[in-house]
Amino acid sequence: MIVAPLKHLETTVGVLKVVAPDVDAFDEADIEALSLISGLIAAAMFHAARHETPAIAGTLRVEGACQ
Repeated sequence: MIVAPLKHLETTVGVLKVVAPDVDAFDEADIEALSLISGLIAAAMFHAARHETPAIAGTLRVEGACQ
């Protein structure tokens, strides 16, 4: 499992958690990629909330992404 905070401009807007059924399924490259992706997701969520976009409401969950 990898967990990354979703932070934009010193504001935490959520947490991104990626899980896999295998132990040690993620390497350093995966962690770096998640770090980059989490920044983009955080910025999008921050701006969506700032502009009162109803598309982001609660938790975003993607199932089956690691299959």
